[in-house]
Amino acid sequence: MEPRPITGTEGSRVNVLLGDDDEYVLTLNWDDGTTEWQEMDWNSPGPIARQLVNCSQKGRWVTHMALGSDPDWWYVRGVKEDGTGDHWWWGDACDEDFASAMSEDQKKIVVFGADGAWVTIDEDDDWYSHGSTTLHKELIKRMKKGKVEKLCLSLESSRAFWIKDDNGMYWCLGEHLEAEVDGTVLHVCEGKQGQWLVIRDTGFVASRGAPKDLQKKLASFYRQQSQYRKTRDKEIAQFRKAEERKRKAEEAALRKAEEAERARVAEEAARQERLAQEAMKRRGPLIEFISQLSRHSLTTEQEEAVEFSRLVSGAAEDMEHRARTVVLGSQGLGVTAHKSSDQGCPCKLHAPRSSPAAAAGLATGDILTSVTVPLQSPEHFRAVRGDQPGVLLTLFLLRKGVPVRATLLTGANGTVQGLRTSESTPLEVTHVEDGSTAAKAGVSGSDVLCAARVETTTLCHIQEATQVLPQGT
Repeated sequence: MEPRPITGTEGSRVNVLLGDDDEYVLTLNWDDGTTEWQEMDWNSPGPIARQLVNCSQKGRWVTHMALGSDPDWWYVRGVKEDGTGDHWWWGDACDEDFASAMSEDQKKIVVFGADGAWVTIDEDDDWYSHGSTTLHKELIKRMKKGKVEKLCLSLESSRAFWIKDDNGMYWCLGEHLEAEVDGTVLHVCEGKQGQWLVIRDTGFVASRGAPKDLQKKLASFYRQQSQYRKTRDKEIAQFRKAEERKRKAEEAALRKAEEAERARVAEEAARQERLAQEAMKRRGPLIEFISQLSRHSLTTEQEEAVEFSRLVSGAAEDMEHRARTVVLGSQGLGVTAHKSSDQGCPCKLHAPRSSPAAAAGLATGDILTSVTVPLQSPEHFRAVRGDQPGVLLTLFLLRKGVPVRATLLTGANGTVQGLRTSESTPLEVTHVEDGSTAAKAGVSGSDVLCAARVETTTLCHIQEATQVLPQGT
């Protein structure tokens, strides 16, 4: 968090009054950037001093004060640090007119002058005065027309004053004091013997008759409070520089991350493009082969079906003659297939190094268009109903990009799903779609099939085919 700045000039933190001879009242509002506190000092008869002590003890900051030529003519206003407890007091010797004026709205200005003169001005710039016959006519004129911000009456002469309003500054003072007054003045006060002080933002000027100890206190305050402000300004500047460095570092890191992300996206796009091109190259032979296949006559498929049925029948009649027909290799392949994508090619092959599939020339990454199981013994053919002979389906395998024909025997034309349950049961049905031709043909769960057919007109559906089992089970 940025350090709190010290606001206001040194002079704006000074409130000082001069009385008779070496009498004075002083408040100094200190601020080191961390803590604010008010220091009070005086060399004055008891009444106003006692009220200052009372304010300090009650936790009030003195915001306004006034002192007349008579020590019993005084005024103090104080408020607590949180803004509550705003209250004001005045001396018992003040006349009834003053008390009556003070009973009206709270005052922003209260000043005492020579010969018992006083002026009060409220927040609406309504003003009351005593001794107006001796007050300077120009002062009366300014108070009637302008919005008064500050006012000082001399305790030496009832006609001497200094005023600041929305029209600027105006003053009527003694020769020596007037020579020190200009547009940079914050406050002017003149004591009963003509001693005076002029307060500015960064310093003050005092007459020879002004109390020496008061001058020392003011000089010390200006010096120390100025140092507090300079130190805090330096801390703020350092903090802002550090924040600027941090901001630039974060922006640089963000730009670097964005550049890296753009590079990653570009690299991924290039990779996807390469994969798409490679996929197109791989599909080329298959597409060509399918095109050629579409021109084949059904006679070839029927001949293959008859031949395959003959093999199955022979296996059923002769227990010694076990059907060892495995369409992907007479010794079994020992491969598994999985879907490569929802919309992509049928199946990608995984072939362990020691498997028959690897020995047969298949490699991981080859794409299978069909999978099957080896035939075992006649009892496994019970899912092929006698009244509904098996159907021979010709599918294809891509071996290193080259199509190789393979056959798959099924029962009735129906879609089934199965899995290998043991070495003696090639494929056990686990699901038959309700209403499918398989269900109508009597195929049900737990039936054992020598193979399963996928009803399809496109190769993409073959990715739902069953597993390939290793020979020797």
